[in-house]
Amino acid sequence: MPADTLREIQKRTLVRFRHLRRGSLDDWINSAPAVQQADIANQAIPGFNGGVSAWRLLPQRDHKVILPGPAPYFRPHEDAGEYADIDEAPVNDMRHDAHDEAWELAKEVRGKFKFKKVLGWGGQGIAAVFQQTHGNATGRDFVIKCAFSGPNRQPVRIAGKPPFEYTIEREKKVTKVFRGAKHIVQLHDGGLTRRPERRVMIMEFCPKGSMHKLLKSVSARDPRRTLRNRALWIIFDCLFQMVVALRYPPQHWSDYDANQVVEERIPRRVDRVQPPPGDNRPWYSGGDEDWVHFDISPQNVFIHEYEGTWQQFPQRRHSLLPLFKLGDFGLCENVKSRDFQRSKKRWKSREYGKPDWLTPEQFSSEWDYISGNPLAEANPVTSVAAQYDWKTNLYGIAMIMWSLISLLAPPDGPIPRMVGIGDAQPAWTFGAYLLSNPADHELNANLQNVSLRLRQLIVKCMMNDPDDRPEMGTIRRIIDEELNRNWQGGDSDRQTRVGTVHSFFRTYTIPNHPPHRLQQWFDGLVNMP
Repeated sequence: MPADTLREIQKRTLVRFRHLRRGSLDDWINSAPAVQQADIANQAIPGFNGGVSAWRLLPQRDHKVILPGPAPYFRPHEDAGEYADIDEAPVNDMRHDAHDEAWELAKEVRGKFKFKKVLGWGGQGIAAVFQQTHGNATGRDFVIKCAFSGPNRQPVRIAGKPPFEYTIEREKKVTKVFRGAKHIVQLHDGGLTRRPERRVMIMEFCPKGSMHKLLKSVSARDPRRTLRNRALWIIFDCLFQMVVALRYPPQHWSDYDANQVVEERIPRRVDRVQPPPGDNRPWYSGGDEDWVHFDISPQNVFIHEYEGTWQQFPQRRHSLLPLFKLGDFGLCENVKSRDFQRSKKRWKSREYGKPDWLTPEQFSSEWDYISGNPLAEANPVTSVAAQYDWKTNLYGIAMIMWSLISLLAPPDGPIPRMVGIGDAQPAWTFGAYLLSNPADHELNANLQNVSLRLRQLIVKCMMNDPDDRPEMGTIRRIIDEELNRNWQGGDSDRQTRVGTVHSFFRTYTIPNHPPHRLQQWFDGLVNMP
């Protein structure tokens, strides 16, 4: 199947994002293929019009379209039939194929790994949990991803998509860049299959699920009450460290040890210069890399384990809450690479990620006036479109925090507002709901109990223009100031670990119950020992 041309990618993305900004993307995706093809065929070729009205370039939606506000992250009437554990999935051919493939893989890794359960599957591959039975990591659980096998034990192919074994090898290569980063899911080097053509990816297993599961459980328990402030700051610290890891991979530090997992660091100006002989101060040698994940979403943030108990290690933030890690680097790109500078690659990047979790750099209406490479356009339009860097990842983790604080799902179509915070000039942001009038909070009446400083910081991180988002050093300073406070009362060590938050990190699944039975489950969760 021939690759899409630049013009085909441009037309398709322009149509999709016009519907996204209007909040009608889901309806368009579910429309008849003939309707979609006609819309794309009739889409005009983009080009900058020097006389375009200035208001057209602002991040506001079509003023003729009236859209509903955000909805709760967990909606019983819609989600009651959604399975939270793969064992609750419908028994169909896909599920049978996934388990058959897992058992075939188990035969190939026998003696090194023991099959435990299937985590999930897609059109081309599966992910399953295996326990290592031989080597230095004996007894530990790992996740193994592999491709489905078709006739003659060859990988399944899907038209229009690259071979799964290629995507696995690429994901492995990118993930290795962040080896040793504490807040990144790490690869495991142990074990090869008995089939040379089989491509597998072995990763550490995060036993407490995903941020998606946490958001659903918190929202389901009480859609009007969010987590405690100290817990929210610790989680934001975790998410922010993911951003630091993507910008400053540990392997570029002079004291890097491939066998050690370390806390991510932001290099100071003096850390970027090699010290004179005899000075053993660590220094950062990177500079030609700036990785953008392109798929930061609750489904790709995983919850690992606690680091001891709060009585043993009171200074460790993860003795109070589990460690959060970022995974799934299949779409991750070094935006400074020569390959990513091509017009076609930049336009294709608009389609990366999940529709509800895209960034202004992808959905900005500035793209409507770009005919080629957005970085080469000789016009004042491209201040947001395709301006990818570490602040793109910052917007992604801020969106997750937005949902964790508000307990809402992202709206169907981004909602921009002009907001001024402190002495800063008012600017467009997509996080303004966190600062709205308490009378408007029908879905989260206790939103005002969340730290104003945290809410303001998240709103800043969700600014439309990347230049308006805060700098890395500023964010690090604010987080440290908050986490180093003498927390008391409901945010004390004990309450943070064993109080309300602790029950959210226990192992359980969202029940497949009709709405009238959900309240009984909520009460049982609240009264957990």
